[in-house]
Amino acid sequence: VGRSAQGEAGQANISVNVPIDLAEVFRGSGACREVVARHCPKWISVLNGPGCEYTPIIYAYRDVALRRFTDGRLVFIGDAAHSMSPLLGQGARMALLDALMLAQSLDTHAALALALHAFDQRARAKVAQFQRISRWLTPIFQSESRMLGTVRQLIQAAHRLPFVAAGARELLIGR
Repeated sequence: VGRSAQGEAGQANISVNVPIDLAEVFRGSGACREVVARHCPKWISVLNGPGCEYTPIIYAYRDVALRRFTDGRLVFIGDAAHSMSPLLGQGARMALLDALMLAQSLDTHAALALALHAFDQRARAKVAQFQRISRWLTPIFQSESRMLGTVRQLIQAAHRLPFVAAGARELLIGR
């Protein structure tokens, strides 16, 4: 990932998904090193090298779906308004899109109440489609089920078709 400050050792962030009920055991057993070494053999020397500090962190996410993105003069944007699975990799983009829509609404409407109402309506509509996609895809891509593994492979294969790839790009880029 880089360095915190000039002259400090480099840092890396490696993410391993495990069921939350097994996370504590996984963290305490050292199994994370084994998983990383098995999937990324080039990291073995780094993980076992001198000065390698290893700090497993457990994190979980949950969907947040506010009924309104505004409350009086208070505005919620980004994960505060609509956190979801990081599967689509759209968190920063969605926060920036919220900020853009808010700025456009403030620029378009002279009255603050009208601007915030317009922002709320527009932002919730845009976010709803991403939350729907995230809720449908997350269980498929994070499951250990063989059946859902087959579905996952079909989705990945479908993205090789030009029209599917173009549609996914259009959705994620949001032109």
